[in-house]
Amino acid sequence: MAVRSELSEQKLGYIREFVNNKDPKEEYKLIQSIGTGTYGEVYKAIRLRTKEFAAVKIIKVDAKDDVRAILQEIQTLRECRHCNIVQFFGSYFRYSTCRYNKCRNNKLWICMEFCGGFSMQDIYTNIQRPIEENCIAFVSRETLRGIEYMHKAGKIHRDIKGANILLTTDGDVKIGNFKNFVCLYLLAADFGVAAQITQTIQRRNSFIGTPYWMAPEVAAVERKGGYDEKCDVWALGITAIEYAELQPPLFDLHPMRFVFTLYFSYIHFNLHCDN
Repeated sequence: MAVRSELSEQKLGYIREFVNNKDPKEEYKLIQSIGTGTYGEVYKAIRLRTKEFAAVKIIKVDAKDDVRAILQEIQTLRECRHCNIVQFFGSYFRYSTCRYNKCRNNKLWICMEFCGGFSMQDIYTNIQRPIEENCIAFVSRETLRGIEYMHKAGKIHRDIKGANILLTTDGDVKIGNFKNFVCLYLLAADFGVAAQITQTIQRRNSFIGTPYWMAPEVAAVERKGGYDEKCDVWALGITAIEYAELQPPLFDLHPMRFVFTLYFSYIHFNLHCDN
């Protein structure tokens, strides 16, 4: 039996508030697929107006999808304009009137800066040796500038690590994230895990991040009221160790064992401080 996948008018309304109504194929020419994942694919493309390369993420949108969460990613990218954050070019929505799963052609295009220098993880993996200290210092400084900008704008990235620190062909450092994709090249950014901070709610209460780069208070999110933007600073410190040692500390532990180790160490430390 076919399952209806028609988007509601409410969801279509949410989407139309955030996207460009033009046909994206009039502004971008897709060249090749460079990554794939649960929700769609990432393509290397040419921006026809400027003739520059772009990275285009195409997401299949179905009735069961959390549209507001997807649009939060677009809003975050739109608001983050900084030389150390991957640039957002625009978003588009191609709507299909077909009502059945076999015709899932509702596609959201998210167009971003193309970073052709690969990720820091790609670099140390390819050269098979630690990154030199002066390079670690430079990349960390540039990353901190991007993090500082995000924090001042009221956002937490929550997944800083070598795989999400990208380089352009000119050597510029860009913060990005490909959490939802298995990429052949890490060339664009996805701030799907970025969190919004407000003046009234300064601490998050959700478990998000890659375990080995995770701050202790994130692992212990159910205690002490959550965590704040300092978790990004912790993750950057772990990332610097990753560059120097080709992996983060305790990488030999199973991810869940690592989380429990971090959690109980955090609880023990706080109990000691309370006493």
